[in-house]
Amino acid sequence: DVLKVARSPFQDSETRFVYVVRDDEAVRIPVQFGPAAIGEIEVREGLAAGDTLVLSDMRDFKDADSVLIGN
Repeated sequence: DVLKVARSPFQDSETRFVYVVRDDEAVRIPVQFGPAAIGEIEVREGLAAGDTLVLSDMRDFKDADSVLIGN
């Protein structure tokens, strides 16, 4: 069994953190990715099935621990 997520232009096997949606905020989570294809990337550690990832560029948030999500 392999867990995979949609891949964004901002994720690759060198990515060490992603933002996961938890209630009304995006929380910075450490991850370990494995091999990647054009549209998806393997998750080795840090995420669970059903997690919702932020796939947009989060660099402007300067690695904040969490970011509030508004409507």
